[in-house]
Amino acid sequence: MEPARARLVAAKCTNCGAALTVDSGQQAAVCSYCGMPYIVEKAIQNYNITNVTIGTQINVSGPDAGNLLSLAGSSLRAGRYVQAVGYADRALESDPANIDAWIVKILAAGYDIEGDRSSEIAAYVENAIGCVTKDQDEVKIYGAVLDVSRIHIQQATKSLKTNLDSVRRQLDKHCAKQDIAAMDSGYVIRTTEITNEAIEYREIVPDDSIASSAYLKEKVIALSEAYTEYITALGARYSMYGSTLSPRIQLRKIENQRRILSGMDTESLSGRDKAMAIGKDLFGKLFR
Repeated sequence: MEPARARLVAAKCTNCGAALTVDSGQQAAVCSYCGMPYIVEKAIQNYNITNVTIGTQINVSGPDAGNLLSLAGSSLRAGRYVQAVGYADRALESDPANIDAWIVKILAAGYDIEGDRSSEIAAYVENAIGCVTKDQDEVKIYGAVLDVSRIHIQQATKSLKTNLDSVRRQLDKHCAKQDIAAMDSGYVIRTTEITNEAIEYREIVPDDSIASSAYLKEKVIALSEAYTEYITALGARYSMYGSTLSPRIQLRKIENQRRILSGMDTESLSGRDKAMAIGKDLFGKLFR
């Protein structure tokens, strides 16, 4: 007897919505787009329901953008940044002007704390801004960049606080504070590098865009508060060794706050942030 020929029919992935061609004689298969297994019969039913309900076949060349972005968001939350970018890239294949897909790429690059990704993020922002058709889209893009900056600073603060108890126990057991401080210095310096990267991300956002958006102003204020919390944690770290923040660090603190708050009007700032805004003028005079 001749083997039965495969009956190929149209189907739609039950996970990501990709348009597929399946063998109806199979019970299960794996989606070539999202890599998730599916029941063939259900995938065929999914395709038929879509066509009956809507009346036309949608995205025959690949997954639905909405489903891909949903998968990208899930990957971001799970810390699977490379996978998130992969889903975003697939969405951009069918729609290069998809603002949300560009934002996913910005966030995925920015959430990865290891390494300076400022040039990469700046390129994503440039591409995304080139697709903007309304002011709300521009605000969303720049808001994502400010979120990335804040998350970097919060991660640096968390790092300073995470092993604080461990360092204290070492100090209680040993009298040589200088030796422990020397071993701890590399760890602390890394948090400084992370905050420096955060400032670079902040400077991707134009000051005039911040000045014209209440939403972006709120983001900047949150970023300023996060940086203040980092400096407080850094000061607590130094105090364990009987030391204080050096004048150089104090000046850098003023300069970084100046860079963070650039573009903000003093009317929208709290008392502390107003002092920081005024401090930027003092810093400028010192280094003229």
